[in-house]
Amino acid sequence: MTANIKDWIYKYKNFSLYLKIGLLLLTARLFYLQIIKGSDFKFFSDSNYIKVQSIAPTRGLLLDRNRKILVKNLSAYQVELSSFNKNNNKESLKALSAIINIPVQKIKKAIISYKKNQSRYQNIPIKDHLNLTEIYNIQKLALSYPNIILNQHPYRHSLIQDSASQLFGLVRKSSNKKHLSNDQVGQSGLEKIWNTILFGKKGYNMVEVDSKGRQVRSKFSSFDLKKETVIPGDNIVLTLDKDVQEVAFKSFNRKDAIGPRSGALIAMKTNGEIIAWVSSPSYDNNLFSKKIKNDLWKALSENPGKPLINKVVQNHYSPGSTFKPIVALAALEKGIITKDTLLDAPSTLKFGNRLFHNHSKINQGKINLATALETSNNIFFYKLGIDLGIDNIAYYARKLGLGAKTNIALPYEKTGLIPDPKWKIKKINEPWQKGEDLVHAIGQGYTLTTPLQMLISYNTIATEGLVVKPFLVKSIINNQGKVIKQFSPTTKKNLIEEGFKKENFKIIKQGLFQVTNNKRGTAHWWKLKKYKFSGKTGTVQLRSFSKKNIYTNCPKLPLNQRHHGWFIGFAPAENPVITVAVLTEHSCHGSTGSAPLARDVMQ
Repeated sequence: MTANIKDWIYKYKNFSLYLKIGLLLLTARLFYLQIIKGSDFKFFSDSNYIKVQSIAPTRGLLLDRNRKILVKNLSAYQVELSSFNKNNNKESLKALSAIINIPVQKIKKAIISYKKNQSRYQNIPIKDHLNLTEIYNIQKLALSYPNIILNQHPYRHSLIQDSASQLFGLVRKSSNKKHLSNDQVGQSGLEKIWNTILFGKKGYNMVEVDSKGRQVRSKFSSFDLKKETVIPGDNIVLTLDKDVQEVAFKSFNRKDAIGPRSGALIAMKTNGEIIAWVSSPSYDNNLFSKKIKNDLWKALSENPGKPLINKVVQNHYSPGSTFKPIVALAALEKGIITKDTLLDAPSTLKFGNRLFHNHSKINQGKINLATALETSNNIFFYKLGIDLGIDNIAYYARKLGLGAKTNIALPYEKTGLIPDPKWKIKKINEPWQKGEDLVHAIGQGYTLTTPLQMLISYNTIATEGLVVKPFLVKSIINNQGKVIKQFSPTTKKNLIEEGFKKENFKIIKQGLFQVTNNKRGTAHWWKLKKYKFSGKTGTVQLRSFSKKNIYTNCPKLPLNQRHHGWFIGFAPAENPVITVAVLTEHSCHGSTGSAPLARDVMQ
């Protein structure tokens, strides 16, 4: 016991000695820093700051399926001001104002606005996309005024200009506090959906700056300043084919009797990979790289053609006669008709007190389903509508993907509408009328679909029962070209496994083949010599016509009263690999307005 006490006392004495030595050294260091060097460090503290210098990453590229660049980054010069208030004096602002042609008061407002939303250590952007004269004069001015800074900044540039602007979306400088003022952030379209992947990870340096905001390396520095390496954004490989995309876009301006068209076109491999996507009229995405002028924005936002809307998914339309194959499939599945069933097809059909008309005055006599599709006979499908009823029509339309979002990775996709009696009671508080079955059997009435939904339904017919999920991104790759993530086609459901008969899809396909290849087919003049394709035209009336005007010559109507035109088809006819849907607004007929565009893409 006595020995243990002695050991403890010995250890305590040693510990006390070490503690006293440590305190003595600490006191000496404090005396040196505060007494001997105090005035020097006070000067250093008053005239220098540690500035966190954020480094924006390079935004990832958008590539087509063959890794051809679609959207890349360019750089331009920008004039900035140091964020230290005392440097931005009236004299320097006046000199800068004279060069960049921005009033001093407006520059001051920009400084005040910036300081409310951004870190005080970040430079304040004043004007970007400087021309050569401005760059030269600002370089000279900065020699006298160190608060004026000339920097390069990145901006987004599409190599196919306005071909897919609504799809790619816009990239703008961020106004969010979590971003720097020059951070390029996706605002819409693919740029928005994939922003996290494309943006990368910011880096930073910690640097010393003097009271004027200039970077310095002080003799007093006795510590290492931290930094974090910037990580560039990854690249997105899209399913689009650049060559097909450009043909699709040009087709809207093909030189024929109709002239420039507005509307939507979408082409897809039968496994769900989108290879072309057009919404027309469009706009040049590159115009938004700069601050867009008010008159240009007004022109775009007030344009009746709605160029800012992505019509492939954000507009919905009545499908017109392109809805007939869905009604035909329902009738075959319910056993109401077979491929050999003949129905009388006069030019009119009286139902109740109303007279329903065919699209022409011709009495076709008795015809089967394939001929009814070939000639787009309304009377045949009115009769199917009577026998089916709206509930059966709605059931089979929904099975083929209509009336629901496709859930493609894009914002603001419309749901569309496949109506039924329950919907009408809930929405309009009126009972369903039996006569409405006829109207909806030819794709009019309340029925609304997007071009993408119609594409999926026809693709299901082409593949004889496979409802696929459309997708736009094939893979994500890094800057070295290494694949980080691969995306594969997805089949949402197989209708054959749900009890649909494969033979019924073949019957429909035969009718669609006759549309483009038989002499009476509504699109036969667009057939190709090297291979065959199939499809269906559709015409959507935008208003009701009296008995007297039912056969009015559409091109003579005012533009906003002219019918919309559809064509949806697939190729090659025997073993389809591509499905194309085209909707042209106010083109009067699908056969002349939309079918040639689809043919251009297939070819």
